[in-house]
Amino acid sequence: MKRLYLLISLFVFFSFVFPCRAQFNSALYDKEAFLIGTLDDYMGYLRTFTAGSASSIYQRVDIYNRTGSKRIALFMDSLFNSEYPDIFLTYDEASGITELYSPTLSRKIDKYFDYKPFAMRTIQGDTIFTGSILKNTFKTDKEKLSFLLGVYLRYGYNGTISLANSLSKAAVCVEMLKEFGCKDVEYTIKKGCVPMSQIITFKPSLKIQKIIDEADKLFLDLLNINTDRIEFAPDGINYIWFEREHSKIPFKVNEPDQPNGKDTVIGPITTAILPQK
Repeated sequence: MKRLYLLISLFVFFSFVFPCRAQFNSALYDKEAFLIGTLDDYMGYLRTFTAGSASSIYQRVDIYNRTGSKRIALFMDSLFNSEYPDIFLTYDEASGITELYSPTLSRKIDKYFDYKPFAMRTIQGDTIFTGSILKNTFKTDKEKLSFLLGVYLRYGYNGTISLANSLSKAAVCVEMLKEFGCKDVEYTIKKGCVPMSQIITFKPSLKIQKIIDEADKLFLDLLNINTDRIEFAPDGINYIWFEREHSKIPFKVNEPDQPNGKDTVIGPITTAILPQK
């Protein structure tokens, strides 16, 4: 135990000595709007509101199933865990799907969406609701640019935004890109393929080019995270990160005497000396 505390002290010391690589500038960008931009919009933002449901959608913030999206999940966990201590990640090794949960954050997200019953139900029989982004929910330029930053981080490349079966996000992006002076904004919907793809191409204005540059920088920073060094416990929830490169993502130690097996957030990692449990 003394060795563990010594190592923790070293982690904290080095976290102040070396600058973080992947950083979110809260002075320039709105964290919540940024999160909404990153959220999965496949058939809308899916939610179920049945208390105590065993459904994987209940109190879920987001699902990450694309290649490399686990890094975004870890980044989001680090971005919000100080304000939302009930936040946690799950990882299914068989499917490669990472999911982010938080009862309080998921309720906060609801203010951005208009929910309607979906045609399908969960395995448990709960009604699934599909959310569309509320019109004019982003009022300031800071909120709008933060939303676009989140969208481009997860769905953008080479001046293109590519979504699948988007219920509202694609249309909101088109409106905002035009509002911020982008030229030749084209919105193409390919209905003949499954899933239906929605492609947005545009020539960025100076403001949007800054967003693209910031998203590209964040993306490259996140690529430096070696997810092979992250080990999830058998329950797929608690994880230990044996990452050797410095990162902003907090290091979590699974303390068996913590209530509900909750992780203890230690802080950024600069080295990895902890022994295997």
